[in-house]
Formats: sequence, C-alpha cells, structure tokens
Amino acid sequence: MVESFISEKFLAPMCSYYTPEATLVYAVILVAAVYGIYRFLERVKIKIDEKFFLAVLPFIIYGGTTRALRDHNFYQGYLFCSPLIYVVIFSIAFSLLILGLFIQRKTGVEYYKTMLVGGTVLVLYNVTMIHISNWWAFVLILSFTSFWAAVSFSIHKVIGKLNSGILSAHMLDASSSFVSVAFFGYCEQHVLTGMITGAYCSVLPFSMPFAPWLIFPLKLAVILPALLLIDRYSENKNQANFLKLIVLILGLALGTRNALTVSMSAIHSG
Repeated sequence: MVESFISEKFLAPMCSYYTPEATLVYAVILVAAVYGIYRFLERVKIKIDEKFFLAVLPFIIYGGTTRALRDHNFYQGYLFCSPLIYVVIFSIAFSLLILGLFIQRKTGVEYYKTMLVGGTVLVLYNVTMIHISNWWAFVLILSFTSFWAAVSFSIHKVIGKLNSGILSAHMLDASSSFVSVAFFGYCEQHVLTGMITGAYCSVLPFSMPFAPWLIFPLKLAVILPALLLIDRYSENKNQANFLKLIVLILGLALGTRNALTVSMSAIHSG
C-alpha cells in the first residue's frame, strides 16, 4: 500500500506534474534545506552579497536549462527531473563552494570566482545543445517579460533594485507559463497555479475556469508582498538577501526552463 502511494503520488507524476501530496512534502524539505544552508553559511561567515549572488547565478541558469533539455530528451532519467535535479545541482554548487573556500584560504583568490567559473562551464555545455525552433514563442515570452521588467524597474525607487530584479525573474516565469499554456497547448505542472488558472496537468477536486492570464496578478500578489515582508522582518541584511536569493531561484530557474522548453519545440511533446 505504501509503495503504491509513493508510486502514484511521487514517482509516476515526476517530470510531468506535481501532486498536492508531493507539493507539500517538497515544500517541507525546501524549508528545512533553506534553514540548514543558511546556518552553514553563517558558520563559515559568508556574506550574502553581490558576489554570492553572482556565484550562484550560473547554477540557477544551469538548473533551468537542464530541465528544458530533459523535456526534449537530451538528458534521460529521473535524476534530471525536479526536484532531484536541484539536489544534484546543489551538491555541485556546494562542492565548488567548499573548493572555493579552500582555494581562497591557500591563494587569496575569492571563493565566488571558483563557483562562477565552474557554474559557467556547466551552462556553456548546456548551451551547445540548445536550439531555438519556435521563434514565435521565444519572441512572445521576451516581449511579455520585457514589459513586466520595465514595470518592475519603474518602481525600483520604491521597492529597491534587487526586488525589481527578482520580481522581473518571476514575471519571466509568469510570461513563459502564460505563453506556453495559452498558445501552445501546454499545461501547468504546479498545483496552486494550475488550480487558479484552470490549466493543471492532472485532475483536481476543484479548479477555476481556464484563464492562464491569471498567472500575472497571482505572481504580483505573492512575490511583491513577500519581498517587502522580507525587507521589513528580516533580522539583518544577510538574512534578507539569503531569503531573496531563494525567491530568485524559484522564479528564474522555472522561468528559464519554461521559456526554453516551449521555444525549443513548436509542439508540446507531452
């Protein structure tokens, strides 16, 4: 019975959609992992600043591009599906962080440079396999994202440049989801957004009518207040920046994956 439950709720939907049960379990794991990582970074006295963001950025892009390549069968197996792919990428990034700290101690070369170089090599390897064939989707996503980025940065004096950048990353996710669902027959893998937009990949007890455009106000209603709450209630800047980095990862990785998946194929492959 337990094996059947795990297979039905976790293994069978992997690479296709998230069940409510899997969503809850993965959320709990994410919270625990975020807490553990933050405590480790505090212990080794790493500042969560521009250099740390720069060090992590290639791994975010690598995660998104790897998932898109998995969608098109360039990579095979559950290891390249979320959430397992992000465990793999974290392991690589963490290993390079430890290596970078060792090199920094021995040579004075700052740790983030080791991570940046290693992550960039991984991204460039993925780039060699990416071929944009659906330019209509690519241009639509770029246009919607550019519009929302302009809106986000138009209020940067109010919410801050970093918040504007993170909000823009999430609007890339929203734009790519909207274009994929509204114009190219894709469905929404995530339970909450799938329920609200009426585009979930499986069956739910309750769902709104099909309205993929709702992803835009949903993102604004969730992400912007979250960022402002982080600014207000974080104990210090280090904690605030770390939490914002997590928010950035959740938007940019998914947005990159969605944008490339639909742009690499004019027909949803299922």
